[in-house]
Amino acid sequence: VPSFFSISQIEVPQFASPTQNQQLIFEIKRNRVQAGASLPISWTAKSLPPQTQYHLQISRDPDFTKVLVDFKTTQQNTVIQKVPPGDFFTRIRSEIIDLKQVSLWSEPLAFN
Repeated sequence: VPSFFSISQIEVPQFASPTQNQQLIFEIKRNRVQAGASLPISWTAKSLPPQTQYHLQISRDPDFTKVLVDFKTTQQNTVIQKVPPGDFFTRIRSEIIDLKQVSLWSEPLAFN
């Protein structure tokens, strides 16, 4: 958390999709898994102002010691392209820049 931000009791986004432990579908050609699957991710946050941005991270471990995807968006959905086979975890938090506030991270969501 940047030093000028405070962790506040603002709403923590809740994942709508994928669901916990959802399995991705990979295309198989000539007995080989193709480059990767597309992963649509969406979340809800009902009581936050329009200027809220969302910070999304994806990792192979639930402690997020090595973050593979790390980005921010003002939308409540995104699509991650070319996700390789394996176990992953994602988490998200709300950030209200004007008020210099961030929520806690959501509980990690597992998918594979």
